[in-house]
Amino acid sequence: MYIPRRRSKWLAGLLAFIFPGTGHMYLGLMLKAIMIMLLIAFDISAIVYIGMNVVDGNELSIVLLSFVLAIIYFYNLFDAIQSTEMINDRYANRMMHQATDEPSRPTVEQRLPNVQFRTILLVAAGIGAFIVLNVKWKSWLEDSVLSIVGAVLFIVAGIGIWFWETRQGHNPK
Repeated sequence: MYIPRRRSKWLAGLLAFIFPGTGHMYLGLMLKAIMIMLLIAFDISAIVYIGMNVVDGNELSIVLLSFVLAIIYFYNLFDAIQSTEMINDRYANRMMHQATDEPSRPTVEQRLPNVQFRTILLVAAGIGAFIVLNVKWKSWLEDSVLSIVGAVLFIVAGIGIWFWETRQGHNPK
């Protein structure tokens, strides 16, 4: 039987401090981790795009997007630290429920329809942003191909780690 170990607030905070989203991955909150990583990547991309392609007078937009970046970063840091207690309590409750044969939290398959809706909503928002910003697709794609490949590799690695951690019978030492 897989017995989860308690998670460390210090390690979750350190991982979130070094690379935003990894503290949540350590806690097993993969969807939140991916969303934080994507938000930071989109914010940095927007800052670079406005800085390079928009006519003078948009310094305020860059400053505001920089503040949003700081807000996302500190939210990531504090949420990773605070979520550690929630995760540790959940593991403790799960152990008590297993002892009394009560049902535990829903599985990934049971939560999947809600995740699919969020994904569709996120993709629609991204397409809408490209249409509103009137981005030249070909030049943007040529300039961003390596960034996109890197982001996809990180996301695939995170999903792979998530499936590795949630598979049946996994017993880390």
